[in-house]
Amino acid sequence: MYALLVEEHGFTGAKSTVRAYVGELRKRVRKQVYVPLSYRPGETMQVDFGEGEVIIGGERVQIVYFVAWMAYSGFAATTCTKLTSVTRPRAGRKAGGEQRGLRAAQLAGGRA
Repeated sequence: MYALLVEEHGFTGAKSTVRAYVGELRKRVRKQVYVPLSYRPGETMQVDFGEGEVIIGGERVQIVYFVAWMAYSGFAATTCTKLTSVTRPRAGRKAGGEQRGLRAAQLAGGRA
């Protein structure tokens, strides 16, 4: 940065001056980088769903899970079930994200 200031702008100050100034700028920027978030009750919920593997009683079991996090209260609701041929789509058939999203919204009591 110092070299660019000298070459492009004819800066005649010392490197230590540039270092000190940049250090002060970094401190100010670090203090300003976040935006506090606030939510009204019932305004926002984040959801996630997917498949995973857990060990139950020493046996590896495939599961499907659903997680909902309420932004206002911080409350998280989770559920999971063992993956079976009923919960897994048949070979060659895609489980569309729209369908999963629809089911997730219905589980959460929303409309889709």
